[in-house]
Amino acid sequence: MQNNQQISNSEQLMILALWVGCFLSVLNITNINVALPTLIQEFQTDMTTIQWIIVVYMLANGLVMPTVGYFVDRFSGKRVYIFSMVLFTVASLLCALANNLSVMTGARLMQGVAGGLIMPVSTALIYQFIPRERQLMTSAVNSMISILGVAVGPSVSGILISFFSWQGIFIANIPISFLVIVLACKFIPYHISNNGEKLDLLGLFFASIGTISLLLGFNQGGGFGWKSPITVCLIAVGVLSMCMFIYHEMHTHFPMLNFQVFCYKGFALGVLICTILNLVVQLDRFMWQFFCRIYWITHLCRQV
Repeated sequence: MQNNQQISNSEQLMILALWVGCFLSVLNITNINVALPTLIQEFQTDMTTIQWIIVVYMLANGLVMPTVGYFVDRFSGKRVYIFSMVLFTVASLLCALANNLSVMTGARLMQGVAGGLIMPVSTALIYQFIPRERQLMTSAVNSMISILGVAVGPSVSGILISFFSWQGIFIANIPISFLVIVLACKFIPYHISNNGEKLDLLGLFFASIGTISLLLGFNQGGGFGWKSPITVCLIAVGVLSMCMFIYHEMHTHFPMLNFQVFCYKGFALGVLICTILNLVVQLDRFMWQFFCRIYWITHLCRQV
C-alpha cells in the first residue's frame, strides 16, 4: 500500500496534463496581442476589425464556462476535457491555415469554446480525483500557472513570430496539445455522476444575451460613440439581462451558478481577491492595445 502522502506516477501525469492544458488555454488569450500588427498587414484590415479575434475568444470563454458543471455530470470530466483539448488542437490548426479574417475569427471562436471548457473542467477534476490533503496545493499551482500563461503570452508570441511567422504561435499549440490528449486519455480516471440535473436553458439565455450585449457595448462604444443610442441600449440590455440571470439562478431548482455560496464570507472574499488580481494581470493587455492604437495612428499620419 502506498502512503497517502506519496504521489503516484499516474497522479503526477494526470496533474501535468491538467496544468499544461490550462496553461495553453490562458496563453492563447494574450499571445495574439503581439501578432496584431502583423495580422493587420496580412489580412489588409484595421485595428478595430482585427480586435474581433480577441473579442470572440473571450466571448466564447464566458458563454461556455457556466455550462461546464452540467456537461461534467452528464458526460464525465475526462470526456469533456479530452473533447476540449481536441477542439483546441483543431482550432489552432485552422488558425494557422487561415487565409482571411473570417476564417481566423471562426477558428478563434472555436479556440475560445475549448478554452472556456478546459479551465473549469481541470479544476473540477482536481477536486474529484486528487486526495483532499493535496487539493489546495494542486489548485493553487493550477491558478499560478494560469496567471503565468497570461503574463508570458506576449513574450512567447514575440519569440515565435521573430523566428518563424505569425502562424508559429498557433502551430506551437498542436504538438503540446496532442501530448496532453494522450496523457488525459491514459491517466485521467473515468467517472460519471449523472444526478438527473437539467441544463438551465433560460439561465443560459439570459447569460448569453447579457455577456454579448455588454461586450459589444463596451468594445464598440468608442466607434458608435458612448452617448449613442446603440451603445446605451446594448449596455442597458446587458445589465438588465445579467440582473435577470442572477434573479433566475437564485430561484431555479437547477442553477448553472449557485449564488448562495457568496453568503460565505471566506468564499466571497476569495472571489473578490481573485477578481482584483485578474484585473491587474489583464490590464497590460488593454494598455498594450491602447499604445498600439497610438502607434498605428502616428504611423499612418507620417505616411500621409
